[in-house]
Amino acid sequence: HLFLICVSGLSPPASLVIRPNRTQLFESESLSLSCEGLDNSTGWRLRWETMREETSDCPNGWRSEAGPTCSTSNLQIWNRGVYWCESQSGQHSNAVNITMNSKYERKT
Repeated sequence: HLFLICVSGLSPPASLVIRPNRTQLFESESLSLSCEGLDNSTGWRLRWETMREETSDCPNGWRSEAGPTCSTSNLQIWNRGVYWCESQSGQHSNAVNITMNSKYERKT
């Protein structure tokens, strides 16, 4: 007998890598998001859904670097949202969700 085998959660063609690789960051810290694990990174770009509407390849105020990579040295509350990599053909990477929790304050 032949059975149909269903596989969910297939490996994405690209990975969105976050640096530093920590679960908690403070406002104004540095953050970098990179599309990695590609044979050819051409045609991939960072996409996002945040509090602000953006039209550039990287969020407003972020630096665009090779990779493709977007980075900021001044993470702000309006950067919260969902980020992922997308190819010209519509392939997607894993997603990273950035949230803010105001109950934590940086100790000086």
